[in-house]
Amino acid sequence: MKKLKHLVAAGALITAMSANAVPAKRLTFTATQPDGTEVTLTRAGDEFFKFFLTEDGRMVLGNEVNGYYFAEVDANTGLAKASNIKAANVAARTDAEKEFLASINREKLAEAGALTAEMSPLNRRSEPRSLAPRANASVSSIPQSGVGLFANSAYPRTGSPKGLIILVEYTDVKFKTSYSGGASAYFERMINQKGFSENGGTGSALDWFTDASMGLFTPDFDVYGPVTLPKNQAYYGGNDYFGDDENAPQMIVDGCKGLDSQINFKDYDTDGDGYVDNVFVIYAGQGEASYGGSNCVWPHQWELSSAGKSLTLDGVRINRYACSNEWEYNRPDGIGTFVHEFSHVMGLPDLYHTADQYGTENYTPSSWSVLDYGPYNNDGCTPPTYSIFERNAMGWIDPLVLDKTPRTVSLEHIESSNYGCIIPTAKNTEFFLLENRQQSNWDKYLPGHGMLIWHIDYNASVWSQNAVNNTKSHQYVDIEEANNNPNGTSETAMSGYAFPGTGGRYTSFTDNTTPNMKTWAGVSLGIPLTNITEKNGIITFDVCGGAPVLDSPVAFVPLDTEIGPDYFVASWSSVEGATDYLLTVSTYGEIVEGSNSNDFGSDSSITNAEGWTTSARKSYATTDNYGESIPSLRMESGYWVMTPEYDYPITRISFWAKWMGSSNQDQSSATLFAVKDGVETKLTDFTSWNSQKGATVNYTLNSNDVHQLKLVYNKEKYGNLAIDDFTVYYANEGTAPLAAYNGVSTKGATSMRVENLPADKDKFCYSVVAVDNDGLKSAASNAIDVVLGNSNSGVADIDADDNNAPVEYFNLQGIRVDNPANGIYIRRQGSRVEKVVK
Repeated sequence: MKKLKHLVAAGALITAMSANAVPAKRLTFTATQPDGTEVTLTRAGDEFFKFFLTEDGRMVLGNEVNGYYFAEVDANTGLAKASNIKAANVAARTDAEKEFLASINREKLAEAGALTAEMSPLNRRSEPRSLAPRANASVSSIPQSGVGLFANSAYPRTGSPKGLIILVEYTDVKFKTSYSGGASAYFERMINQKGFSENGGTGSALDWFTDASMGLFTPDFDVYGPVTLPKNQAYYGGNDYFGDDENAPQMIVDGCKGLDSQINFKDYDTDGDGYVDNVFVIYAGQGEASYGGSNCVWPHQWELSSAGKSLTLDGVRINRYACSNEWEYNRPDGIGTFVHEFSHVMGLPDLYHTADQYGTENYTPSSWSVLDYGPYNNDGCTPPTYSIFERNAMGWIDPLVLDKTPRTVSLEHIESSNYGCIIPTAKNTEFFLLENRQQSNWDKYLPGHGMLIWHIDYNASVWSQNAVNNTKSHQYVDIEEANNNPNGTSETAMSGYAFPGTGGRYTSFTDNTTPNMKTWAGVSLGIPLTNITEKNGIITFDVCGGAPVLDSPVAFVPLDTEIGPDYFVASWSSVEGATDYLLTVSTYGEIVEGSNSNDFGSDSSITNAEGWTTSARKSYATTDNYGESIPSLRMESGYWVMTPEYDYPITRISFWAKWMGSSNQDQSSATLFAVKDGVETKLTDFTSWNSQKGATVNYTLNSNDVHQLKLVYNKEKYGNLAIDDFTVYYANEGTAPLAAYNGVSTKGATSMRVENLPADKDKFCYSVVAVDNDGLKSAASNAIDVVLGNSNSGVADIDADDNNAPVEYFNLQGIRVDNPANGIYIRRQGSRVEKVVK
């Protein structure tokens, strides 16, 4: 695709908008050289510059046909090129190969790789065109709303614009024939079907965009094809001298021409400017970014005009396009790559380091963002939802503006609340964004949970080069890592990016913390965030010392007369200072995964999480001897750790462990037991440990009747065992909010008739949040269960201890009444709250 016509001066500035691509999937594989020797390589780079890394981080160029060679700098052009020295593993290198590598200046080679990427025609100036006005009005009126998109972005970002998707296959590589209904029917389902679940799917592309936009963007995708292209795969995807796809744009031209008789392309010019908004191509076979060879096309987004091509069909020009592959390794690719590339269509930039020539610049958001490594979460089937950065750039969120006014703020998971905060600076293009991310739904496979703090600094020139996070000392879309340990290849490190972190270690973000709230120019903002806590998935923090939060409303159990066959009346107490209430009604039945963790404290002493017990009394707190943070638990012979007993069955566990013996000693084992009524039943033995830096151990249970676990260390002769960050995951009967009652405003009323409920459901729950004039929200009220036709709604889940709690009465305004007369009151006894008539 990047067929180079002319070399430009090494110092040339690239000022035009460049193409965008998904980063390489970090796959390590064993390659066989033409002479039969083997070398271990890891994919790196992107469509700008594709390369491989050896086990010791040496840059390698080449392919599976001609072989793989160590890279060097071309003395004539200053670009990176393949040498004539065959790549080999460290232990197998000859003296001549070692001498060659010793002569390589790795810094200059990295610069040559960056220059090679810069030479890409993908960096050519986008074709000038008049951009017609779009119906992209932001839901927010703040000046920072909409900041973060490419300057010439024109794709509709609201409503249900028509989107064109075409399937193409080559003369020698076809779509698989195993799809139910054929390839076209399968990809129609993958793109559009609500709740798509085939081949590991956790929703369709339409589901993803609908959820990320809270229903503001629901594209109407049409799928055509497959059509057979006139050439083979190698013609379109084969790499040139620079390792670039030679004819990928021609794939789009040939595919559109082949389907011209079936498509009226004018239908996809939604603004009438004479251009098709975008053509998305899904091509048969694999993609070069993951499992595909050098003849495969690398998924990307670009323009035909930048490749020197022009195509007009049905009276409109086809220019902007994006593409992704059909197949991954042994199944169809998930929606992750599609979502990533279509996000570029909508104007969002790459957030990974697009010129990382040694694959070592791992300080970017990585798996936290679908614009970085997130498309590969859950093998591409569950890309994370848009962060507050993308939502704000799209104009899909109205963040709460934080200034020096003291207040206390609560944040729910952004995926369900679409709620976050912004801290402005003196420039409208630089600001901080705050959001709550939890490991559920599209975010299930995030590396951690808690409050992410983003530092945004929009620069049109940097965006035009697609180099948003290419400078470590000044990232333009930066996560302020709570643990100050950016490492996108370590799940443990990435789990510590969010505040307050495991064990609540990181509770402040101010001008003086590390990281801090200063601008890139070093200006202090004087808006300290303190007392950052996380409880039941809710983030709470104080701004400038905090202020009294809004009290939570008290939700009432409906009276018998307020429950009908398909409705009930939800009501709650009024809250002083509240001007509105947001009601959420949910159905039961969805099984979700809950979790409970123990990090054993936050200093050198051992502190167990609630309900956990252990016979160990000592800890490790020295470098490399703990997981996310100090300490780890020191397990000696016979020592054990036991989890609480959970209401729901345990599904899996994970814990960090390091064996403290020497590598030449026999390792000891640890035994995992299920505990029930005091009886311990062996589940498995763990016998293999990492004795260098430790590693995460994962185990999935096969039983659905285990509610408590005990891990016992069986020390044989040598070495104690350090364990940390012990997490138990369990199946939980979750709830799913009804679309019509998902945070619906009651216009200030303290009751609402909930009607037209699904006929196939009879059990619901509701809660309510109070809101004041500034948009400050209270924590959610108590949740009330309602069973239609059941007068005992809300009573079943009361703890036995409530029977011994004192009884209190309140009037309907929430005021306590010591001697209630006849009338309707709120009766509270412990956690039990109900409306009664006296």
